[in-house]
Amino acid sequence: MQINGKIIAGGIAMGKVCFQHTDYDRFLAAYRPARADIEKIRYTNAVSQAKQDLNELILSGRTDKEGQEILKSHLAIVIDPSLENMVFSCIDSGLSAPKALLSAIDDLSQPILLLSDEMIRERAADIADSGKRILRKLLAMEEPAFPDEDIIIYADNIEPSVMAGFSEERVKAVLLSNPSETSHTAIIAKAKDFVTITGFDAARYNFLENDTIIVDTFENSIIVDPSNADIIDYNKKLKKWNSKRAALLDSAYLPAKSLDGKEYTISANISTPAAIEKAVTYGCNGVGLFRSEFLFMESKKLPSEDEQFHAYKNVVTKTADSLCIIRTLDIGGDKKSACITLPEEENPYLGYRGIRFSLDNKAIFKTQLRAILRASHFGKVAIMVPMITTLYEINRCKRLISECKKELGAKGILYDPKIQFGIMIETPAACLMADVFARHVDFFSIGSNDLIQYTFAADRNNPKVSHFFDCYEPAIIRCIHNVVTAAHNAGKWAGICGEIASNPLLLPFFMALDIDELSMTSSSIPAIKEQIRHTSSSTCDLETILSFDSTKKVQKYLESIKTE
Repeated sequence: MQINGKIIAGGIAMGKVCFQHTDYDRFLAAYRPARADIEKIRYTNAVSQAKQDLNELILSGRTDKEGQEILKSHLAIVIDPSLENMVFSCIDSGLSAPKALLSAIDDLSQPILLLSDEMIRERAADIADSGKRILRKLLAMEEPAFPDEDIIIYADNIEPSVMAGFSEERVKAVLLSNPSETSHTAIIAKAKDFVTITGFDAARYNFLENDTIIVDTFENSIIVDPSNADIIDYNKKLKKWNSKRAALLDSAYLPAKSLDGKEYTISANISTPAAIEKAVTYGCNGVGLFRSEFLFMESKKLPSEDEQFHAYKNVVTKTADSLCIIRTLDIGGDKKSACITLPEEENPYLGYRGIRFSLDNKAIFKTQLRAILRASHFGKVAIMVPMITTLYEINRCKRLISECKKELGAKGILYDPKIQFGIMIETPAACLMADVFARHVDFFSIGSNDLIQYTFAADRNNPKVSHFFDCYEPAIIRCIHNVVTAAHNAGKWAGICGEIASNPLLLPFFMALDIDELSMTSSSIPAIKEQIRHTSSSTCDLETILSFDSTKKVQKYLESIKTE
């Protein structure tokens, strides 16, 4: 049968199905509450045990540095005094420690779950995960354990810290019914090299726990109770896949040069400084999108100029001679931060976010700009601002950058006086004004996720309209073409930092556009660079693809040229 769901990490895997389901209700029903003072002691002991578990996981080396950063954020939640205060308050009101914890976690999570930004909503998942780890200790529950054989895990969802503890030797694939492909769970699963599928509907298959199945994303199939012939075929494909992955990593540092000699920059999208080491391993040509929000999302106070400078410098020095593009704070509207007070909005996607917030809060903005400028002395750096819709915003940003340069110069602090300044193209307004904007900036970077969403006025998280969120829509193809053409006509460069940058079907289109840069998740880099080396920039005919009037025609054309 065909695979349903979103393939997050492809490959081929075989193992026994292991259902990951924790029956909290049964343990909660068996729990015997005591006096309030004893319940508080039980909670404190549970926190200590959870803290010990997380510290052991962090030090165990079972996850990469990005996974360790996620675990560290969970540890911060577990030991947060404000969580303890909320739990103790609930205990004082008459609740048992487990119910007090669940109440506190719910109170902390619910406001975040109402937000529309999927990445920010992951903070609620982190809170819930941390709470469940404490809860398991309170209820004397064992941590998940698996048989000593190859397994394929199926679950509605799995806490990130639980995923981090899974054996890379035994777990071969992870099938999640939760559709979030940007969740920390999915990020860790992908980093651990598990074949990973989200939005998976197990009801379509007749497998039971302990059944052997084969998950094959190359053939887009799942085989239940495979025959001997199926297993022989699986072993051949697995050997071939392992050889291909090893070859891709071996060639990851080679340039992304097409068959006709054109070279493209393939950069990494990163969210934390720790992620740069993995990106370098996968052969990135610099950083095309360094999301600076992590500094503001994980702190209850505004990060200082020095704190930001050291975080940026840490990445810049590791990108060697390649460019590191740092996006300024993209917060506001539906993106909340504990250290920034924002007004409630009825329509946050069309509200007070990105550069709109930064220009209204010059002290915060200039602190960040100075930190980025200081980091530019240690490598090639570019400043990129999000959500630009008018030339007025561009000019204000440039004036503030000039002010920051003068302030640093007056103190004798070094920076790159020729630092590049670019903008993200995420709205129809920016697309329509691209020819004008190009004369005032050094580069464009297309943020495809928001561009598709705003072009079709459709929330990608709303299932009623999510079908509009399609990168093959002719309107999106034309938007990208117009933006890149406007940049090149002005002698400027253009890149793409949204999810479509790593789409192998769209790659010939990007190459035909003479796109200068593609920035993507690190693990996608080796395969995209390899595909470029086997593709000519003329493989896709621009006039043909721009003539299509439907998504199906665009996709069918790209599929036809992919195999030529």
